[in-house]
Amino acid sequence: MPQFDEQWLVLINRKEFVLDETEKLKLEQAMKNSDRWFKTNKGDILSVSHIETVLLHSRTIKNRLEAGNTNLEPISPEKWEKLKKNLKFVKSML
Repeated sequence: MPQFDEQWLVLINRKEFVLDETEKLKLEQAMKNSDRWFKTNKGDILSVSHIETVLLHSRTIKNRLEAGNTNLEPISPEKWEKLKKNLKFVKSML
């Protein structure tokens, strides 16, 4: 299962605050505990009772390979022939 980097958008009085996934979990805990305030890692202090909405702003896959960023070396023709022979053998066993 892929893991994601998520950015969450919190709206308070038409102002937008962007939280990462760990801050969002801490905000959820503050809401469950009926806390009045929540401090972000950037130093912003949010009034929990004035939060209008929490939205998923962006989601990207962690540790994904970018196109052309693979450091794979080509397989030599001898090794390729050996792999094909092994594959034929396995298929014949089925």
